[in-house]
Amino acid sequence: MVTEDQDGNKPEYHIRLLEVFTIGDAEGASTQADHPVFCTKFILDSGASTHATGNASLFPWLIPVRQGREVRAANGHQLAVRGFGPVVMENFRVNNVLYVPGLTCNVISLSRLIDLNYNVAFSRSGCLIKDLRTGEIVGNARLVQGLYQLDRLEIPMDRAPAVAP
Repeated sequence: MVTEDQDGNKPEYHIRLLEVFTIGDAEGASTQADHPVFCTKFILDSGASTHATGNASLFPWLIPVRQGREVRAANGHQLAVRGFGPVVMENFRVNNVLYVPGLTCNVISLSRLIDLNYNVAFSRSGCLIKDLRTGEIVGNARLVQGLYQLDRLEIPMDRAPAVAP
């Protein structure tokens, strides 16, 4: 049930993951790119087929890709892929992340983690990511507004596929 406050304002609903993927400032679309979570935090996404971000500053270097490579965002828009590379931050290290300008949410692909032999165990408050080869916990996420926001994910750089994502 939606209720109003004493001033007659209805509460804002939190953005669902499908609504987060918008094209930056193109076509008059609103953007959450300036929101701190969307600048550096990554969301664990069961619907993503690859890791991706629209924030070029997260890459220490980028390998350019051939023009014409695109991904389809959850809102149906086609977005150009400009490159790929590692994202390396404190408590965060993942290789083969696509750079997709205009993507306003940073995503880690659940299926890609599973393909790399990681197990993801979900709970009501978050999840743990475990390396099935070593038994080591390599990452964790908190459930924040219905999304699994990664606090830590440290995947060895040689663990990712050797070919471009």
